[in-house]
Amino acid sequence: VILSTFLHFFQFLINKGENKKLVVWGSNIFGQIGLGAKIPAQRTPISLLEGEEIEIIAIGGDHSILKKKNGDILVFGKNNFQQLGIQTPQEE
Repeated sequence: VILSTFLHFFQFLINKGENKKLVVWGSNIFGQIGLGAKIPAQRTPISLLEGEEIEIIAIGGDHSILKKKNGDILVFGKNNFQQLGIQTPQEE
């Protein structure tokens, strides 16, 4: 399964033996692919959250939300309208 927006991608791979792997690449200007905002782009696919069981992936233009099988929610990316569900201090 591949989920994408205009500039970033999530690929959820199910390998032989049902080993699941989450791979990300693309624009990461706001940290939207989960690599932190200090890496503006990932040009080649890279594994993310190895060993974690991801149940649901939702992506927007500049943000992403993942739900792990244990119920934990992970959010990444731009939060200028609190689209991540958390409040952050305004940038100065």
